[in-house]
Amino acid sequence: MQQIEACHNIVGIPQEWTIDMTGQVCPTKRACFWKTKRVFFVTPQVLEKDIQSGTCLAKHLVCLVIDEAHRASRNYSYCVAIRELLAIPVQLRILALTATPGSKQPAVQHIIDNLQLSALEYRNERDPDVIPYVHDRKIELLEVALG
Repeated sequence: MQQIEACHNIVGIPQEWTIDMTGQVCPTKRACFWKTKRVFFVTPQVLEKDIQSGTCLAKHLVCLVIDEAHRASRNYSYCVAIRELLAIPVQLRILALTATPGSKQPAVQHIIDNLQLSALEYRNERDPDVIPYVHDRKIELLEVALG
């Protein structure tokens, strides 16, 4: 829902260009939407299934935004969809977003590899473009006896 709101209210993409598709939308309706809409908000599973079935017009995709990219491991739908798209091949820009990429370098590298990312940009709470969204917090350490 954050992505939909951002596209409409911040970027200004008209609502009539967009569609939100989950598994609740039947495949025949999704096939129609892939032909008539320009911006798609889909679950990873819908994207995977529609690429595999040929319903998604993959050769026309130009940008894929992956939210919650930290889930991109093993055969999660994000990973399968990326492999399917790269096998076509398609000229596609991939933007992967996550607030929790992992605390160790191998975990982050795993996401980069699975999503075939070419660059990484990292932000923390001290970065100028993040500061306005960070709220004051009070950290209090409480020691609790075991047992």
